[in-house]
Amino acid sequence: MDIDEAKRLPGFADLIKGFCNDIPSQKSTTVRVFLSSTFTDMIHERNKLLREVYPKLQRYCQERGLDFEVVDMRWGVHDNVTTDHKTTHLCMVEIDNCRNLSQGPCFVAFLGNKYGYRPLRATIAAEMFDKLCDLLENEVVNKGVTLAECSKNGCHEGYLISKFQMTEQEVMQAFKDNNNPESNVLVFLRHMNGIESCEGPMKRKFIDCTDDGSVNMEAQGLLKRLKEEVLPSMLPASSIHEYTIPWKESGVDPSSTDHKEYLSDITQQFYHSMMAMINNKLHEKSKIVSTELSAFYEELIHQHTFQAVKCKSFKGREDVFAALHTVLEVKSDKPCILHGISGSGKTSVMAMLATNAKSIFTGDLVCVLRFLGTSSLSSTIRDTLLSVCRQICFAYDMEQPKDDEVEDFHKLDIFFKSLLMNAPTKEKPLFLLLDSIDQLSSKNNAYSMNWLPLSFSKYAHIVVSMLPVVNNCLQSMQKLLKDQDCYVEMTPVKQNLGLQIVDGWLQHLGRTITEEQRNIISTAMINCPQPLYLKIVFEQFSKWPSYKSVKDVQLPATVRAAITELFEELERKHGQLLVSHTLGYLTAGRQGLTYSELSDSSHVMTRY
Repeated sequence: MDIDEAKRLPGFADLIKGFCNDIPSQKSTTVRVFLSSTFTDMIHERNKLLREVYPKLQRYCQERGLDFEVVDMRWGVHDNVTTDHKTTHLCMVEIDNCRNLSQGPCFVAFLGNKYGYRPLRATIAAEMFDKLCDLLENEVVNKGVTLAECSKNGCHEGYLISKFQMTEQEVMQAFKDNNNPESNVLVFLRHMNGIESCEGPMKRKFIDCTDDGSVNMEAQGLLKRLKEEVLPSMLPASSIHEYTIPWKESGVDPSSTDHKEYLSDITQQFYHSMMAMINNKLHEKSKIVSTELSAFYEELIHQHTFQAVKCKSFKGREDVFAALHTVLEVKSDKPCILHGISGSGKTSVMAMLATNAKSIFTGDLVCVLRFLGTSSLSSTIRDTLLSVCRQICFAYDMEQPKDDEVEDFHKLDIFFKSLLMNAPTKEKPLFLLLDSIDQLSSKNNAYSMNWLPLSFSKYAHIVVSMLPVVNNCLQSMQKLLKDQDCYVEMTPVKQNLGLQIVDGWLQHLGRTITEEQRNIISTAMINCPQPLYLKIVFEQFSKWPSYKSVKDVQLPATVRAAITELFEELERKHGQLLVSHTLGYLTAGRQGLTYSELSDSSHVMTRY
């Protein structure tokens, strides 16, 4: 690997040392585009894109090692039947996902003569809700909803304040935190001459109308402002494509010459604009690094990102940390083994241990952390040791492993152990953490634990974690390392700590729960005091409104029961066939599935 090339990578030096506050973004191989428009007036444009343009873009991306995905939240959801207030929130989340993941274009808006659906807001700010309570107390508000029925669990549900337009909300979300919208946002505007004065049943599908059939001038004014003021202030003219066509009795008529030409022009412009944005992004990426270095760099970013996620809202576990610190201090010449049942919180503890490592050790510490089984370069012991060796060599300015050491596992094992003996110094100690040994594949006798040195430099410190039974990793370790003082077992989560964890998660969501609801959760924790259990049932009780009675609520008693209940809820919401097949496909994919692969699998499923 080219050291000079590596040093030019953003954050590389900090990633190598194991302490990176500003983690670079993870590389994506996906072009993910959110398509936004009103529904009834853009069906022909959407159909033509679906039939003729998306397949071409998908092939174009696949030839360049990319997946092409379109997020279209309008299919199957008509304007007047969207009663689930969560739809708007889901759209906003998907727009953010597209902006964060997409290599190039991330958002495209189609706007015609219709301003469109304005759903009721799902939430009201707590401060506003409290003021209204003071003014109105329990009087009926809007459509029979009383303040007494509204939720006080943080984001107040039920009280309806105002309407806002879905497409405009999506457009504004696309520009939020978007530093370079001209490189990833496109807008297509269509105006129909003569639609305002037309009559007939099709009119409502293409322009906003009042109950008596006349044009809704309020909506038209808002649309005019969006088209003529808002969009030009946020995008250059080159990113806004305008088309004018005459009104037809059927709205858009693909059989008429002028409309057929319009549909061809707008879809061709869509295709070429997409390609230009994708090519520009690929050109930027081609300037970066070699494939081998790029894979190693992405692995470092992945591990640090995973660590940061695990440290969010972490609470307590002082007893476990105290035990680990004792082993690291008293048994510093031997590896420390952290073990506990699935869901006991080992991974989060390992993440926090690495994060706070500088408070344990002195000197210019190098921290090497791997969450095993979470990436392709951490799923086998060979790939893991090679990645670890590369990081240590970079950190200590040592020569990278030679080709024969890379290819031959026995030689790589020797090289790894020599590094742990010779690289660390008093001034620059090494802290190595390997989480979830049992998640490795069985290749190269990974579960035998023979690759883990039992002696190493006194300036090196090692902690590994594993399950007590799975793949017999702990039993193998106990045969090799007989000193029981080197082992630390995860203890159950105490009730008070469990409630602190719950409070932290609720605070992150801006939610609260009532005292009655809190008591139900507290009781459930007595039967299953595990962080994983709390995390699963949290998805259920964090959505409870304050007026929900918990007299008949019975939370699952075990982790397995909680998982089963979660799957049953997914089946009730999405159907048993879709959920069972989707989970089956995900299970069959050893490293998971991409969105495109999962989408293709679901299409195959519908044929049988």
